[in-house]
Amino acid sequence: MEVSGRTKSNQEDRKENILCQQCHVDGDNVSAEGYCETCNEYFCSSCLEVHRKQSLSKNHVIKSKHEMPRVKIQADPCSELCALHKTEIVKFYCHGHNSVGCGDCMVLEHKSCKVHLVSDVSGNYGDSDELVQIKKKIEDIRKDILASKHEIERSLQVAEEVKIKVIKDIKSYRREMNSYLDHIETYLIQEIEKINVNDVSQQSQFLDECKVLENEISDFQEKLENCTDKINELFVTAKLARMKIKKLQSDFGKVASRSQIHLCKFEPCKDLELLKQNQAKLGIIATQTQKFTARIKKSVVDMKTHYVKKLDVKTTDDKCTCWITGLAMLSPDELLLVDYNNSSLKILNVRDDTITTRYKTPGKPWDVTVINSEIVAITLRVKGKILFISTKNGLSDSHSLEVREGCAGIDHLNGVIAVSFTEPPAVQILNMKGDILHEVKDTSMFKYPQYIAFRGDKSIVVSDLHKHAVYELTVDGHLKAIMTSENLKSPGGLAVTSNGTVVVCGQNNSGSLSMIVPDTREILPLFIQHVQKPRTILICEESNKMFLCENYTADDRNHIKMFDLR
Repeated sequence: MEVSGRTKSNQEDRKENILCQQCHVDGDNVSAEGYCETCNEYFCSSCLEVHRKQSLSKNHVIKSKHEMPRVKIQADPCSELCALHKTEIVKFYCHGHNSVGCGDCMVLEHKSCKVHLVSDVSGNYGDSDELVQIKKKIEDIRKDILASKHEIERSLQVAEEVKIKVIKDIKSYRREMNSYLDHIETYLIQEIEKINVNDVSQQSQFLDECKVLENEISDFQEKLENCTDKINELFVTAKLARMKIKKLQSDFGKVASRSQIHLCKFEPCKDLELLKQNQAKLGIIATQTQKFTARIKKSVVDMKTHYVKKLDVKTTDDKCTCWITGLAMLSPDELLLVDYNNSSLKILNVRDDTITTRYKTPGKPWDVTVINSEIVAITLRVKGKILFISTKNGLSDSHSLEVREGCAGIDHLNGVIAVSFTEPPAVQILNMKGDILHEVKDTSMFKYPQYIAFRGDKSIVVSDLHKHAVYELTVDGHLKAIMTSENLKSPGGLAVTSNGTVVVCGQNNSGSLSMIVPDTREILPLFIQHVQKPRTILICEESNKMFLCENYTADDRNHIKMFDLR
């Protein structure tokens, strides 16, 4: 769309002519007809006319086309709008205040300052230290925000868990109260039943005695009636009856005096009645405020290692010098150790520095991974098997999968197992039944892939001892990257942190550990002391601990070194 006073220049004109900066931002290449010294900006005739009429710029110093300086504008003009002057573009930089703004900002707030066009001072800014620092600070803030989000999510989870627990406690207390009231009710009912049984028993006994007395009276009455015509017999019977009457009266008096029952009534407990009258609650919900402070979790890249101690891994049953070729975390206090030389899988209690369990494996194991809270898996290199072992009450056989000889590194994630093979070199992705989902057996790529680990749920990293490289593959076996460095020599055991940082052991370099940074895949050294030829590594982020096994002296092989990460 053409505007009056604006003429589109051809390719050759654009090389020779200075362009109107306002039009250039809008995508139009229009020759400049004047220059504003106040704004340090080139204008075409139309823009110049508008610039002269605006109240803020009508007194600016304007140079004609022949007087204006011959400086061409950059091909990538800034299009950022000013926060204060919404329609103006940010084009100027004040060196004194180290700030940018539009022409109006410079006129109003930076009259006495040394002002430059952004295009004049931005040439090498892409490589500047300031930009690096700004990017780092932005990334640090982003991490802080993510950590805060995590803490908020955790606090919401805690709130939900607390709610569920309190409701459970209320219902439990209600059941206890119900049980208590049921017990009291049962007791009271038993009491009244007991009283009633005693009363009934006594009255029944008295009733029987009355019947006996009644029968005796009836007998005398009958005899007296029968003896009416027999005066002698009547006389005797009457005299006997008179004597018996006293005894009957005495017996009846005794029965009558003992005949009684208990008249009961229920009197509610005054305390409970008072609770009911006052409409007392079952309880109250007591609250206390717990502040969740965002714990900014450092990346391993930002941490330093501090040597703590050596942990003894040799037992009295071991016949050879230990060689720990595989590590895994069973719990925050327990490590799984694969001892290749002694054909055993061990559990080391870190807190007590004690081997609590030793399991003799049916072959030499190489690596170990945790499947779930009750099952772990190890590779038997020569036998070509993955052996699953139960961790319930120690260690015991569970089942096994046939793979092939040369199986070495192993890792598990979400029901999928990744296995590396050294001879012939390959990587397999298996399901829990042992079915091969994907396989990479490119001998031109791999030479001796020894250790393997999942990097999130979409990637796998593999260390190749002889290629001096770490490979990153997709979970379906496609190559994503090959990572090499002068510091990355003979890579062996590796650990992957929660943010995707890969820490690799350099087996032939004294004290060499390398870190592969997420996203950029930059390889950095992890400086560490007291280590020679690290072989295997385990990082526990929960406790900020790192564990290393060395392949150096016999004493080194019989110990694991523990480090703090700070």
